[in-house]
Amino acid sequence: MTQSTAPIVHAARQILGADSSQFFLKVGDLSGDSFLVESVKLQHWRFHQDFTLKLKVLALKDIDDTTLLHAATTFQLQTGGSLKPLHGLITEWTDADGNGDYRGLQLTISSVLNPLRHQQHNRVFVDRSATDIAEELLQNSLGDLAGVDVLCQTSPVLPMTVQYHESDYDFIRRILAKEGVFLNLHQDDTRTIVQLSDDLTQLPEHEITINQRFATNAGAAKDDTHVSAVIQNQQHHLSQVVLNDYQPWVSASLMTDASLGTAQGIGTSEHWGLNYDSSDSGRQLATRMAQVHDWQRQTLTIRTTSREFSPGMLLQLTDHPRFSGDYRVIDVEYSGSQRAASGGSNDKGWSCDLIVLPADLPWCPPYAPRQPHYAAMSAVITEEIDDNGCYRVRLPFDRRANSEGPASPPIRLMQPLGGSDHGMHFPLAKGTEVSVLWENGDLDRPYIQGALYNGQAENPVTDANARQNLIRTRGDHRLLFDDTPDQEHIHLTTPEDQNHLTLSAASEGHFAELVSEQGEVRLRAGKSATFESGEDQQVTVGANHSIHVQQDYSLQTEEGQITVAASTDMEWTAGKAIRMHNREQNIELRATKAMQFQAGNNFWQQVDSGNCDILVSDGSYSLETGADQVFNSQGNSITITQGDATVQLDGSGNLTLQANSIELTADSIAIKGGSIGDN
Repeated sequence: MTQSTAPIVHAARQILGADSSQFFLKVGDLSGDSFLVESVKLQHWRFHQDFTLKLKVLALKDIDDTTLLHAATTFQLQTGGSLKPLHGLITEWTDADGNGDYRGLQLTISSVLNPLRHQQHNRVFVDRSATDIAEELLQNSLGDLAGVDVLCQTSPVLPMTVQYHESDYDFIRRILAKEGVFLNLHQDDTRTIVQLSDDLTQLPEHEITINQRFATNAGAAKDDTHVSAVIQNQQHHLSQVVLNDYQPWVSASLMTDASLGTAQGIGTSEHWGLNYDSSDSGRQLATRMAQVHDWQRQTLTIRTTSREFSPGMLLQLTDHPRFSGDYRVIDVEYSGSQRAASGGSNDKGWSCDLIVLPADLPWCPPYAPRQPHYAAMSAVITEEIDDNGCYRVRLPFDRRANSEGPASPPIRLMQPLGGSDHGMHFPLAKGTEVSVLWENGDLDRPYIQGALYNGQAENPVTDANARQNLIRTRGDHRLLFDDTPDQEHIHLTTPEDQNHLTLSAASEGHFAELVSEQGEVRLRAGKSATFESGEDQQVTVGANHSIHVQQDYSLQTEEGQITVAASTDMEWTAGKAIRMHNREQNIELRATKAMQFQAGNNFWQQVDSGNCDILVSDGSYSLETGADQVFNSQGNSITITQGDATVQLDGSGNLTLQANSIELTADSIAIKGGSIGDN
């Protein structure tokens, strides 16, 4: 920024009695001669941080108070023959002492990062790098106020990055620091350039070297820039940083460590669950955390009269009995006053304090993990189960559209049972509301705790069926454990109850029922199958009933009878013999029509005790053989009776024919005997 300093120089001579003004201020669209700076104090101009510049000014013109707050400013410091700018914006102002002619104001100017402190958002970023996220947020927030320049390579892509109840300022600094990337507020002539860097050598200031000799103020010339004091700062430091983590899809150990570059360290800093996905990325993170401990333990505070320094510049210190050498500037604070020139004040003219490191010592920003978040949060399933059994969910504050990419990385669903070869899983449907928790309290690592019901998805169990314990799937398969008093039962069913299994313990009667309304029921046992009933057992078959037995088949009653009935034919077939045996009572075979016995070989009937009766109630009895017919009574008589006629063969071999008349007809009749008797 180029502005005329003549009006300010003239005002300084008139008001302060100084030869020339050393400080200049340009505010918004106001002219460059609107303010005269009496004093300045800069605090915390360092990497990765907002600074504060406090100015005591006199308003040389009438100022509209409403134009001051948030106005862009450029403070310029006279150094040598040039003006060194520092850009920012007014974040606070108050009235201060004037000089009678001009109004006094106390202005607080902050860096261009300050607006980020007052912007708090809840956001979700998926498959984005920290540098990519930070660059986008900085450009959107800063607009024309500052430029954004990424000097480092893009950091690794992260599965999920969540900003929650966190200012943009804290969020950007946190995610960058974890990757070893820091913000540098480079001041060019017209505005601030916010630079993203992971190495001090990438900065434009790195190329600037300023030589300073050490001399006490008493021994230095008035206009000589020099170092007047060097203060060594020593801190207790660790000897080692140890990290460990767990990733569900990584089988290798993620434990890693980094040692500090000194043997004087004491103690170990161990961290769990900082969310890195490999031992290599964990080692890099551990190294950066160790480097922070390393540079913090060996800083120097240097007081100089120079006005040229900015963070990142190289200071070459000479003529110091102990600390001559090269140092990298990491922090600049200064204060100065022009009121001292008039002799009417005790204010110091100028003082600048630098915090420096040995030039060869790596610097990276301190990383402080976000505080763990252990409260559950609702989310909605956006993508159903994948090849690892995981889901994608949208957190309630994520306002991105579906077209802007996935709502989350694939996340796991917590189950009541699981293991390497066992477990359970009821898949969740797209649109299901779920409760999510966070591994190690890390919002970047959600997992699904369970499903929730809402106005669009009503609970299948309410006060109307409060005694029912129910599982119902999307396909309307149901498993019900009903604890309703006197109606206790278990019911397993397919849609529309077409197939169901019921186990009832109701007070009106216990039963078990397996039903397929339109399909088949198949029961199979690899070994024995036992069906036992304490009372009746009934089998009803709508069509054919077949029983196939590989070996023996036994049908037995212990007390009652066996009834086999067929509406048409009944056929008994055996590869060998068919035996029917009754131990105590009769065997009775009845047929409404004909009964036929047929044997391919012999047919044998045996009565062990008692008679053998064949009765034809209405019809004839025919006995026909293809060969001889043999009747043998084992020593007793054989008797054939018809009406009054009898034919009898007794056990002694006698034949008796008795009838009202006997007629023998033949071509020839021969009667032989030892004796022939007559009546």
